[in-house]
Amino acid sequence: MKVSIVIPCYCSSELLPAVVDDLVKQLADTSLEFVLVNDDSPDKGATWAAIREIAERLPGQVVGVNLAINSGEHNAVLAGLRQATGDAIVVMDDDGQNPPSEVPKLLERLGDDVDVVYSTYEIKRHAWFRNLGSRFTNWVAGMLMDKPSGLYLSSFKVMHRRLVDRIVSYPGSFPYIDGLVFRNTRRYAVVKVNHLARSQGSSGYTLRRLLRLYASMAFGFSILPLRVLTFAGVSIAILATVLAMVFIGQYLLQDSFEIQGWTSLAVLVTFFGGVTLFALGTLGEYFGRMYLAVT
Repeated sequence: MKVSIVIPCYCSSELLPAVVDDLVKQLADTSLEFVLVNDDSPDKGATWAAIREIAERLPGQVVGVNLAINSGEHNAVLAGLRQATGDAIVVMDDDGQNPPSEVPKLLERLGDDVDVVYSTYEIKRHAWFRNLGSRFTNWVAGMLMDKPSGLYLSSFKVMHRRLVDRIVSYPGSFPYIDGLVFRNTRRYAVVKVNHLARSQGSSGYTLRRLLRLYASMAFGFSILPLRVLTFAGVSIAILATVLAMVFIGQYLLQDSFEIQGWTSLAVLVTFFGGVTLFALGTLGEYFGRMYLAVT
Protein backbone atom coordinates (compact mmCIF):
# COMPACT_ATOMS: atom_id res chain seq x y z
CA MET A 1 0.00 0.00 0.00
CA LYS A 2 1.30 3.41 -0.98
CA VAL A 3 0.86 6.14 1.63
CA SER A 4 0.82 9.85 0.84
CA ILE A 5 1.60 12.33 3.62
CA VAL A 6 0.03 15.74 2.96
CA ILE A 7 1.48 18.54 5.09
CA PRO A 8 0.37 22.18 4.73
CA CYS A 9 3.43 24.28 5.58
CA TYR A 10 3.51 27.80 6.97
CA CYS A 11 6.77 29.30 8.24
CA SER A 12 8.03 25.85 9.20
CA SER A 13 11.52 25.77 7.69
CA GLU A 14 13.08 24.75 11.02
CA LEU A 15 10.48 22.16 12.07
CA LEU A 16 9.54 20.49 8.77
CA PRO A 17 12.79 18.55 8.04
CA ALA A 18 12.68 16.84 11.44
CA VAL A 19 9.01 15.90 10.94
CA VAL A 20 9.73 14.35 7.53
CA ASP A 21 12.82 12.49 8.77
CA ASP A 22 10.84 11.05 11.69
CA LEU A 23 8.09 9.91 9.32
CA VAL A 24 10.64 8.16 7.10
CA LYS A 25 12.01 6.38 10.18
CA GLN A 26 8.61 5.37 11.57
CA LEU A 27 7.31 4.14 8.19
CA ALA A 28 10.51 2.58 6.88
CA ASP A 29 8.70 -0.44 5.44
CA THR A 30 6.03 1.62 3.68
CA SER A 31 6.00 3.10 0.20
CA LEU A 32 5.87 6.81 1.04
CA GLU A 33 5.02 9.95 -0.87
CA PHE A 34 5.31 13.40 0.73
CA VAL A 35 3.15 16.23 -0.58
CA LEU A 36 4.47 19.42 1.04
CA VAL A 37 2.41 22.55 0.37
CA ASN A 38 3.97 25.93 1.11
CA ASP A 39 1.06 28.26 1.85
CA ASP A 40 2.93 31.37 0.67
CA SER A 41 4.87 31.60 3.94
CA PRO A 42 6.07 35.18 4.66
CA ASP A 43 9.58 34.00 5.58
CA LYS A 44 11.49 35.14 2.50
CA GLY A 45 11.38 31.72 0.86
CA ALA A 46 12.82 29.77 3.80
CA THR A 47 9.97 27.22 3.94
CA TRP A 48 10.07 26.63 0.19
CA ALA A 49 13.85 26.23 0.35
CA ALA A 50 13.40 23.62 3.10
CA ILE A 51 10.89 21.73 0.94
CA ARG A 52 13.32 21.74 -2.00
CA GLU A 53 16.12 20.49 0.27
CA ILE A 54 13.92 17.63 1.47
CA ALA A 55 13.07 16.76 -2.14
CA GLU A 56 16.78 16.56 -2.95
CA ARG A 57 17.39 14.21 -0.01
CA LEU A 58 14.41 12.00 -0.91
CA PRO A 59 14.42 11.83 -4.72
CA GLY A 60 11.17 10.62 -6.23
CA GLN A 61 9.32 10.74 -2.90
CA VAL A 62 8.49 14.42 -2.54
CA VAL A 63 5.98 16.59 -4.36
CA GLY A 64 6.40 20.27 -3.53
CA VAL A 65 3.58 22.74 -4.06
CA ASN A 66 4.33 26.46 -3.75
CA LEU A 67 1.11 28.47 -3.57
CA ALA A 68 1.26 31.99 -5.00
CA ILE A 69 -1.01 33.45 -2.32
CA ASN A 70 -1.73 32.59 1.29
CA SER A 71 -5.11 30.86 1.07
CA GLY A 72 -5.44 29.18 4.46
CA GLU A 73 -4.91 25.68 5.80
CA HIS A 74 -7.92 24.05 4.14
CA ASN A 75 -7.09 25.38 0.68
CA ALA A 76 -3.51 24.21 1.18
CA VAL A 77 -4.68 20.73 2.23
CA LEU A 78 -7.01 20.52 -0.77
CA ALA A 79 -4.12 21.49 -3.08
CA GLY A 80 -2.06 18.72 -1.51
CA LEU A 81 -4.84 16.13 -1.83
CA ARG A 82 -5.07 16.90 -5.54
CA GLN A 83 -1.39 15.98 -5.93
CA ALA A 84 -1.44 12.88 -3.70
CA THR A 85 -1.41 9.50 -5.45
CA GLY A 86 -1.36 7.11 -2.47
CA ASP A 87 -3.92 4.47 -1.54
CA ALA A 88 -4.12 6.07 1.92
CA ILE A 89 -3.60 9.78 2.50
CA VAL A 90 -2.44 11.13 5.85
CA VAL A 91 -3.05 14.80 6.66
CA MET A 92 -0.99 16.26 9.49
CA ASP A 93 0.46 19.54 10.72
CA ASP A 94 3.97 20.82 10.11
CA ASP A 95 4.76 21.83 13.70
CA GLY A 96 5.71 18.43 15.13
CA GLN A 97 2.74 18.26 17.50
CA ASN A 98 1.32 15.30 15.58
CA PRO A 99 3.81 12.52 16.44
CA PRO A 100 4.88 10.52 13.35
CA SER A 101 4.98 7.45 15.63
CA GLU A 102 1.16 7.61 15.79
CA VAL A 103 0.64 7.44 12.02
CA PRO A 104 0.77 3.59 11.92
CA LYS A 105 -2.14 3.49 14.41
CA LEU A 106 -4.31 5.54 12.06
CA LEU A 107 -3.29 3.51 9.01
CA GLU A 108 -4.03 0.24 10.80
CA ARG A 109 -7.60 1.32 11.55
CA LEU A 110 -8.31 2.35 7.96
CA GLY A 111 -10.03 -0.40 5.99
CA ASP A 112 -12.83 -1.31 3.61
CA ASP A 113 -15.41 -0.39 6.26
CA VAL A 114 -13.81 2.95 7.13
CA ASP A 115 -13.21 5.93 4.83
CA VAL A 116 -11.60 8.31 7.32
CA VAL A 117 -9.85 7.89 10.66
CA TYR A 118 -9.70 10.89 12.98
CA SER A 119 -7.24 11.25 15.82
CA THR A 120 -8.32 12.33 19.27
CA TYR A 121 -6.15 13.44 22.17
CA GLU A 122 -6.20 12.70 25.86
CA ILE A 123 -4.36 15.98 26.49
CA LYS A 124 -3.94 18.72 23.89
CA ARG A 125 -0.63 20.55 24.24
CA HIS A 126 -1.99 23.83 22.97
CA ALA A 127 -2.36 27.09 24.83
CA TRP A 128 -5.68 27.44 26.66
CA PHE A 129 -7.03 30.01 24.19
CA ARG A 130 -6.21 27.72 21.25
CA ASN A 131 -8.01 24.82 22.96
CA LEU A 132 -10.98 27.09 23.62
CA GLY A 133 -10.99 28.11 19.97
CA SER A 134 -10.90 24.44 18.89
CA ARG A 135 -13.87 23.61 21.12
CA PHE A 136 -15.81 26.55 19.72
CA THR A 137 -14.95 25.54 16.15
CA ASN A 138 -16.24 22.02 16.79
CA TRP A 139 -19.41 23.44 18.34
CA VAL A 140 -19.95 25.65 15.29
CA ALA A 141 -19.34 22.67 12.99
CA GLY A 142 -21.89 20.65 14.95
CA MET A 143 -24.45 23.43 14.59
CA LEU A 144 -23.87 24.16 10.91
CA MET A 145 -23.11 20.70 9.52
CA ASP A 146 -24.39 17.20 10.09
CA LYS A 147 -21.31 16.31 12.13
CA PRO A 148 -21.51 13.15 14.27
CA SER A 149 -22.15 14.13 17.88
CA GLY A 150 -19.08 14.07 20.10
CA LEU A 151 -16.57 13.77 17.26
CA TYR A 152 -13.55 16.06 17.51
CA LEU A 153 -12.58 17.28 14.05
CA SER A 154 -8.83 16.91 14.29
CA SER A 155 -6.53 18.08 11.51
CA PHE A 156 -4.51 14.86 12.04
CA LYS A 157 -6.32 12.16 10.09
CA VAL A 158 -6.00 9.52 7.37
CA MET A 159 -8.37 9.09 4.43
CA HIS A 160 -8.99 6.30 1.95
CA ARG A 161 -8.26 6.92 -1.72
CA ARG A 162 -11.93 6.56 -2.66
CA LEU A 163 -12.90 9.38 -0.31
CA VAL A 164 -10.10 11.68 -1.48
CA ASP A 165 -11.21 11.17 -5.09
CA ARG A 166 -14.60 12.57 -4.12
CA ILE A 167 -13.18 15.45 -2.09
CA VAL A 168 -10.84 16.76 -4.81
CA SER A 169 -13.78 17.16 -7.20
CA TYR A 170 -14.99 20.11 -5.10
CA PRO A 171 -15.03 23.17 -7.43
CA GLY A 172 -15.53 25.90 -4.83
CA SER A 173 -13.04 28.55 -3.69
CA PHE A 174 -13.66 28.22 0.06
CA PRO A 175 -13.18 24.57 1.02
CA TYR A 176 -13.65 23.13 4.49
CA ILE A 177 -12.05 19.68 4.47
CA ASP A 178 -14.13 18.15 7.26
CA GLY A 179 -17.28 19.48 5.64
CA LEU A 180 -16.26 17.75 2.41
CA VAL A 181 -15.52 14.56 4.35
CA PHE A 182 -18.98 14.32 5.88
CA ARG A 183 -20.67 15.42 2.71
CA ASN A 184 -19.37 12.20 1.16
CA THR A 185 -19.24 9.58 3.93
CA ARG A 186 -20.41 8.56 7.40
CA ARG A 187 -17.95 5.68 7.66
CA TYR A 188 -15.43 7.04 10.12
CA ALA A 189 -13.36 5.82 13.05
CA VAL A 190 -11.52 7.49 15.91
CA VAL A 191 -8.11 6.56 17.29
CA LYS A 192 -6.63 8.01 20.47
CA VAL A 193 -3.10 9.39 19.99
CA ASN A 194 -0.56 11.50 21.82
CA HIS A 195 -0.18 15.22 21.24
CA LEU A 196 3.19 16.90 21.72
CA ALA A 197 3.99 20.41 22.83
CA ARG A 198 5.18 22.79 20.12
CA SER A 199 8.96 23.02 20.36
CA GLN A 200 9.21 26.46 18.75
CA GLY A 201 7.23 29.10 16.95
CA SER A 202 3.54 29.83 17.38
CA SER A 203 0.30 28.90 15.70
CA GLY A 204 -0.55 30.66 12.44
CA TYR A 205 -4.26 30.79 13.33
CA THR A 206 -5.44 34.32 14.06
CA LEU A 207 -8.91 35.66 14.80
CA ARG A 208 -9.22 36.70 11.16
CA ARG A 209 -8.38 33.19 9.96
CA LEU A 210 -10.86 31.64 12.39
CA LEU A 211 -13.62 33.99 11.22
CA ARG A 212 -12.82 33.09 7.63
CA LEU A 213 -13.07 29.40 8.56
CA TYR A 214 -16.46 29.94 10.24
CA ALA A 215 -17.68 31.79 7.14
CA SER A 216 -16.60 28.87 4.94
CA MET A 217 -18.54 26.47 7.15
CA ALA A 218 -21.64 28.67 7.32
CA PHE A 219 -21.94 29.74 3.70
CA GLY A 220 -20.28 26.85 1.86
CA PHE A 221 -21.48 23.76 3.70
CA SER A 222 -24.74 24.65 5.41
CA ILE A 223 -28.10 26.25 4.74
CA LEU A 224 -28.76 26.76 8.45
CA PRO A 225 -28.37 30.59 8.20
CA LEU A 226 -31.14 30.61 5.59
CA ARG A 227 -33.36 28.51 7.85
CA VAL A 228 -32.71 30.92 10.72
CA LEU A 229 -33.84 33.74 8.42
CA THR A 230 -37.01 31.82 7.56
CA PHE A 231 -37.73 31.09 11.22
CA ALA A 232 -37.14 34.75 12.14
CA GLY A 233 -39.54 35.87 9.42
CA VAL A 234 -42.29 33.51 10.58
CA SER A 235 -41.77 34.53 14.22
CA ILE A 236 -41.95 38.25 13.42
CA ALA A 237 -45.09 37.80 11.28
CA ILE A 238 -46.77 35.80 14.08
CA LEU A 239 -45.79 38.43 16.65
CA ALA A 240 -47.27 41.17 14.47
CA THR A 241 -50.49 39.15 14.03
CA VAL A 242 -50.80 38.63 17.81
CA LEU A 243 -50.26 42.34 18.46
CA ALA A 244 -52.88 43.23 15.85
CA MET A 245 -55.39 40.87 17.49
CA VAL A 246 -54.64 42.37 20.91
CA PHE A 247 -55.15 45.93 19.70
CA ILE A 248 -58.34 45.04 17.81
CA GLY A 249 -59.67 43.18 20.84
CA GLN A 250 -58.97 46.16 23.10
CA TYR A 251 -60.68 48.48 20.62
CA LEU A 252 -63.81 46.33 20.50
CA LEU A 253 -64.02 45.65 24.25
CA GLN A 254 -63.09 49.06 25.60
CA ASP A 255 -65.13 52.07 24.51
CA SER A 256 -62.45 54.50 25.64
CA PHE A 257 -59.58 52.71 23.89
CA GLU A 258 -58.29 54.36 20.74
CA ILE A 259 -55.81 52.88 18.32
CA GLN A 260 -53.30 55.50 17.26
CA GLY A 261 -52.33 55.68 13.62
CA TRP A 262 -48.67 54.93 14.25
CA THR A 263 -49.64 51.73 16.13
CA SER A 264 -51.45 50.20 13.19
CA LEU A 265 -48.69 51.33 10.86
CA ALA A 266 -46.01 49.75 13.07
CA VAL A 267 -47.94 46.46 13.19
CA LEU A 268 -48.36 46.40 9.42
CA VAL A 269 -44.68 47.19 8.80
CA THR A 270 -43.64 44.48 11.27
CA PHE A 271 -45.98 41.92 9.71
CA PHE A 272 -44.89 42.54 6.12
CA GLY A 273 -41.24 42.70 7.24
CA GLY A 274 -41.64 39.23 8.69
CA VAL A 275 -43.33 37.99 5.51
CA THR A 276 -40.44 39.44 3.48
CA LEU A 277 -37.86 37.67 5.64
CA PHE A 278 -39.81 34.42 5.31
CA ALA A 279 -39.95 34.79 1.52
CA LEU A 280 -36.21 35.52 1.32
CA GLY A 281 -35.42 32.54 3.55
CA THR A 282 -37.64 30.23 1.51
CA LEU A 283 -36.11 31.39 -1.77
CA GLY A 284 -32.64 31.07 -0.24
CA GLU A 285 -33.43 27.50 0.84
CA TYR A 286 -34.09 26.54 -2.78
CA PHE A 287 -30.89 28.18 -4.01
CA GLY A 288 -28.93 26.74 -1.08
CA ARG A 289 -30.04 23.21 -1.86
CA MET A 290 -29.12 23.67 -5.51
CA TYR A 291 -25.69 25.02 -4.49
CA LEU A 292 -25.01 22.05 -2.19
CA ALA A 293 -26.13 19.68 -4.95
CA VAL A 294 -23.65 21.01 -7.53
CA THR A 295 -20.58 21.50 -5.28
